[in-house]
Amino acid sequence: MLHTRKMDRFVTFDQATGRLCCEAGMLLKEIFDKVLPQNWFLPVTTPGTQYVTVGGAKWNA
Repeated sequence: MLHTRKMDRFVTFDQATGRLCCEAGMLLKEIFDKVLPQNWFLPVTTPGTQYVTVGGAKWNA
C-alpha cells in the first residue's frame, strides 16, 4: 500500500476543455472545489464520497 496524500497538487487545468491533470493524492473534494465553479464535472461515475483520492478511486468510464 502507498500513502499518496502528500502528493496533492494540481498540475494543470485547462478551463476551455475541462482537462485536469493532478497528482494521485488529490481528494475528489479538492477537484470539485476547483472545477464545479467553472461549470465542469467529472465525466465518469464518481464514488459515494468526495473524500477519496484520485489514486485510490476506482474509475468506471
